[in-house]
Amino acid sequence: MTLGSLQREMGAQLQAAGIGTAKLDARLLLQHAIGKDHAHLVGHYNDQVPDSQLALAQAVLARRLAFEPVSRIVGCREFYGLEFAITPDVLDPRPDSEVLVDAALQAGRLMSSRGRGLAVAEAGVGSGALIISVLMQLCDATAIASDVSPAALRIARDNAVRWGVDDRLKLVRCSWLDGVEDDVDLIISNPPYIKSGELERLSPDVRNYDPVLALDGGDDGLVAYRSLVPAAYAKLRDGGGLCVEVGAGQANGVWTLFERSGFRPHGTLKTQVCDLAGHVRVVRGWKTQV
Repeated sequence: MTLGSLQREMGAQLQAAGIGTAKLDARLLLQHAIGKDHAHLVGHYNDQVPDSQLALAQAVLARRLAFEPVSRIVGCREFYGLEFAITPDVLDPRPDSEVLVDAALQAGRLMSSRGRGLAVAEAGVGSGALIISVLMQLCDATAIASDVSPAALRIARDNAVRWGVDDRLKLVRCSWLDGVEDDVDLIISNPPYIKSGELERLSPDVRNYDPVLALDGGDDGLVAYRSLVPAAYAKLRDGGGLCVEVGAGQANGVWTLFERSGFRPHGTLKTQVCDLAGHVRVVRGWKTQV
């Protein structure tokens, strides 16, 4: 069997299974199996596939047919123009979460104009994709990020080293912001916000492969926000901001929690930030001077 015919066969099986990205997935999985990039694949379509590589291609195909995401099979995910290692211990960062990075950068750049280095915190760091993306853009910022999972902290550290921001990122094992001792200017978080009763209705690539701890938001999806939002207010400097990702239909409920904790709108920045589909993806508020 040639590389070209193998790629076509893999794509056909994925398409028959109802996977909408069948052709792209087939190419990425085959590249992973042979350890080569797209250019090599295109230039060697007529090459015969060694038995060892054929077996590996069939193995990764079987995993995708079981709806395991390609990113988990190959062990990495592109996010905000960077490539991050991921494992079963961390949430697979989605493109929608890039809106949270954009919202945080907008707030951070405004704060940076005050003339001092920016102190940022992330509650629930996971792979580190969010905070590392922020640090890559805000070169004068330092950060502290937390997670309850030692395995997640190891992955975040590896990713920070890869992108050269490990000297500006402190990682702590704790719940939310319990380990953040100093006041900070900006806090970001993508808490679990799926209602417990809806977990079983998630698509299998999410339900079966993302850590439930990173998904389950309790009966109404807002359990994490009830502890995170007031804790963030207490950790922020006057004039500091909190940016959180939210699920569909949750923005108003989360903003109510913001207001109860003392957060207020900013004079120029929107409180609710939408994704490209027009859905509110981020809620953000500011701690005004007392």
